Amino acid sequence: MSRVKNYGIGEGLDIWKKYGDPTAKLDAEYLIGHSLGCHYALLNWQANRNARLILVNPPLLKRSSIVWLYRWLRYKMIEGLGVSFKDILAADIPAGIMNCRKLFQGNFENIIREIPKEDLVIVKGEYDNYFCDREVADFARAENIRLIEVAGSGHNWSKDIRQTVINIIGDEKY
Repeated sequence: MSRVKNYGIGEGLDIWKKYGDPTAKLDAEYLIGHSLGCHYALLNWQANRNARLILVNPPLLKRSSIVWLYRWLRYKMIEGLGVSFKDILAADIPAGIMNCRKLFQGNFENIIREIPKEDLVIVKGEYDNYFCDREVADFARAENIRLIEVAGSGHNWSKDIRQTVINIIGDEKY
């Protein structure tokens, strides 16, 4: 449940506060999605095909709701949510849960296969064993997708993931 303001990279849509239309054209060279935000970025790319994608710890593969719940509970117990109690109170939890349901209803593996390989990078935390796990990394390799593993990072956004994203976009203004 990371929040855009915690990332330290420009402005962005916070799907925990406002969902928005994932098919609305965004004027951006790069769409950067973290965790479930990757699904939003993929839906946007599918509708507009106008931006390069950086997917950070994407939960790409189809799994049952029970498996996702189990993984989320493990993640919460081991890594925590990565936000303050104040941020949790500011989030619209019921809307966030509904947004999650919407964002899991897509065939993201097929969308990924449509994206030109030069326009897609997956950034994976070395210790993300919850959502962007070894199976996702194996899928990325099998599809010849550029995969960058960030040493020492888990699923939560970190300064090392932030620096990796900055290195990809080549923009030191952040």
